[in-house]
Amino acid sequence: MSTANLSQLTAIIKTFERPKCLARLLASMQRFYPDLRVLVADDSLEDPAREFQAPANTNFLRLPTDVGLSAGRNAMLARVCTPYFLLLDDDLQFHRHTRLEALLQPVASGQHDLVAGDLVRCQRKLLFVRRKPQPGHGTLLVKDEQLTLRRGGVVTDDGLVRCDLVHNFFVARTDRVRALGGWDPDLKLDEREEFFYRAKHFDLRVGMCPEVTAWHWATGRPGPLYSEYRSRSFKSLAVNKMGLKRLVDYDGQTIFVAAKRQAA
Repeated sequence: MSTANLSQLTAIIKTFERPKCLARLLASMQRFYPDLRVLVADDSLEDPAREFQAPANTNFLRLPTDVGLSAGRNAMLARVCTPYFLLLDDDLQFHRHTRLEALLQPVASGQHDLVAGDLVRCQRKLLFVRRKPQPGHGTLLVKDEQLTLRRGGVVTDDGLVRCDLVHNFFVARTDRVRALGGWDPDLKLDEREEFFYRAKHFDLRVGMCPEVTAWHWATGRPGPLYSEYRSRSFKSLAVNKMGLKRLVDYDGQTIFVAAKRQAA
């Protein structure tokens, strides 16, 4: 028997300077889950809520400009009143295979603390849309002050994949993520590896359900302000926050801790 009850779930979405992306996501959520509680945190220069009519079940949290992804998520997490929350990026879109019940059930039953879905990369080319699987789950291996990301995980008897790192599309226990400390507010971007590194040491039970997917849209032609802010890198700071010297990502790229400047 399923223990999933969507009245116990709140979706949280951090947005910045992408009102059209946000409108698309909210419209898709309204289509498939019209009763789902939604909380949006916005640190844009302009309020995206002015750009469209948000559904009645959506509440906006206006934040100071550029507080960052992590601080915005923490602000929403502090306001979640349900035992579980759904984390979403603003460039996602629900479709018929976005089955939130399949993510919530293993969390609500106590099997896992956090269960993610997978993403499908979408890019519009003239009148066509190209869709390609975008797997993002993997394991974290630490050796000699180096963190190495490895794709994949261990398939369990219930069909889930046990892993350490997943996409920012997951259902989690509110109390457990609060106890973890949420996200590091110094990391305005590039927060994912550091979050799941702490989650692993906190014994957060992480899984991924490959049958549940959301569409992840390529940004297209982002505005100059979004591009300026989004082009910043916090990866080196994230490595430093983990107390390591370097990180090797899925593609084999190595990120080092930035060298400290010598005093004049």
